[in-house]
Amino acid sequence: MLLHPELVTESASYHVDVEAGSELTRGYSAMSWGVHGLESNATVIESVDSDAFFEYIAGLLAQPTEPSRPVRTRAAAS
Repeated sequence: MLLHPELVTESASYHVDVEAGSELTRGYSAMSWGVHGLESNATVIESVDSDAFFEYIAGLLAQPTEPSRPVRTRAAAS
C-alpha cells in the first residue's frame, strides 16, 4: 500500500499501540476507536481494491527474471 496508495479504498485514523513486552501477545495491535480520549497516532487501512491488488501481484509474478549470478544446482554443489 505504501507503493500504491491508489489501491486503498477506505482508511481511518486511530490510536494504535503494539504489544512488545508480553511473550503471549507480542506483536498484538490494540486500537482505540476514539472512546478512550486518546489522540490518533496511525492511519489504519480498512479496505483495498482487491481486484486491482491481485492484478498487480499477478503482474509482478508474471515478470520474467534472470538471476544476477550463476545458480548452483544440486549436481553442481556435490
